[in-house]
Amino acid sequence: MGNSTEHNVYDYIIIGSGLGGLICACILSKEGYKVLVLEKNKQIGGNLQIFSRDKLIFDTGVHYIGGLNEGQNLNRYFSYLGIMKDLKLEKLKNEGFDKIFFSKQNRSFEIPQGYENFIEKLLKEFPHEAEGIRSYAQRLKNCCEKFPLFNLEDINYDLYEPDLRQSVWDALHEYFKDAHLIGILLGNQILYAGNPKSTPFYVHALTFYSYLQGAYKCLKGGNQIALLLAREIRKNKGEILKLHEVETIHIDDLGNVEYVETQNAKKFYGKNYISNIPPKKWVEKCRNFTFKKSYKKRLASKKETISSFNIYIKLKDRCIPYSKQNYYFLEDVEGVDRLEKYEEKNWPTSFMLCQNEDPENKNWCESLSVFSYLEFSEVEKWKDSFNTVEKPGVRGEDYEKFKEEKSQLFIEKITQLFPQIKDSIESIYSSSPLTQRDYLGNERGEIYGFTKEIHDPYLNLTPPTTPIKNLHQTGQYLNMHGILGVTINAILTCSSILGKSYLVDKIKKST
Repeated sequence: MGNSTEHNVYDYIIIGSGLGGLICACILSKEGYKVLVLEKNKQIGGNLQIFSRDKLIFDTGVHYIGGLNEGQNLNRYFSYLGIMKDLKLEKLKNEGFDKIFFSKQNRSFEIPQGYENFIEKLLKEFPHEAEGIRSYAQRLKNCCEKFPLFNLEDINYDLYEPDLRQSVWDALHEYFKDAHLIGILLGNQILYAGNPKSTPFYVHALTFYSYLQGAYKCLKGGNQIALLLAREIRKNKGEILKLHEVETIHIDDLGNVEYVETQNAKKFYGKNYISNIPPKKWVEKCRNFTFKKSYKKRLASKKETISSFNIYIKLKDRCIPYSKQNYYFLEDVEGVDRLEKYEEKNWPTSFMLCQNEDPENKNWCESLSVFSYLEFSEVEKWKDSFNTVEKPGVRGEDYEKFKEEKSQLFIEKITQLFPQIKDSIESIYSSSPLTQRDYLGNERGEIYGFTKEIHDPYLNLTPPTTPIKNLHQTGQYLNMHGILGVTINAILTCSSILGKSYLVDKIKKST
């Protein structure tokens, strides 16, 4: 271990400033620990990052957030962290925060906020499925209540076995016969990037139920969450260093991390460390440590989720009306079980579209953000390239042509939602799986960490501890992804350090 008389030794060094890392830094600095966060990019936040084009701000990953109503889980977590009161939010439409649209059937359905409202609307639209609707809704609620820390309860994993081992697809078919109703409940599955036939029911339940509890979007960018957490960290005397990518995690003879070395050849010494980068990546950085074959085999068996292609559109004034909801486009209700398995010639067969209101022209859209699944294999030919603001590179004319063609395919499909879209575009920008990979430092541009599978459900649960004694991990590669999932993961990471009962009690008392 480092000698405090020779080095500036931190109590905790956090590798990566994604949401999980920032929350861990915030909690530990609140507890009086000396904390340092090391970030490879010029901008902190991981998936919370934004970018600006044509004087507009676009989110790269956070489009809307659930569980933010007064007294609900994420509201209470953010209140404890000291950021809830300063977040600039807009509540999405109560009558329908998500609009699910099926192109072939030319049918749509708006999902309302509120558990009881949701049940009531389903009963009204599908009275012949009344018994199944009530049973499904109750299971949704029960599943979430059994998930550790979802309701700030100090419980261990006590999920009903079918919630772990039964697929979303099989669960829905257990309750319903109406294909359109099943399609609606799977319409926003892009939020967890799963295959309904292999994704466990609990993943669907946690994602869906959290939005029913209160769906909001961040005004002027989700990076405000990162900036507010950074404010709290610094208020507690913590430090954040940007443009400091960790190159090597050096392990001493006793099996502890002694120091980390960044790409700019600086060494940082800590008593303890937390990784907020993909597990496979931090393992690679421990170059002088021999992991057990069983650990590396188990890690290698974890499969990353699919990546995405994204377009960002600046609109002309007063062309598309603004509605406080998100759109989910699906080609056919019969294809909801295979959205990931698209054919290139038919791409995109599904996408999510988010709107941003024009502050100068109320009730009109200023911009649109749209994203759809895209396999990394489609950009494999440019995999050896690299391009970020800090390390600019050129991928070539064929890559730009590829992005242009994909963007135009997107526009063709968007016309089914907004027929006037082609005449409404002022400018358009795009990003591919390579963009996600280069900025987030992941393997293949995966959007939600590791996939969750019914075949080996306990493989889905990655512990915050690691084989290295003083190294913990956090982030979306643990148990759940998304703002709420990563927040809970960070609480679990800090609980393994501070004690779960102690930390949960502090959060409850503060809210």
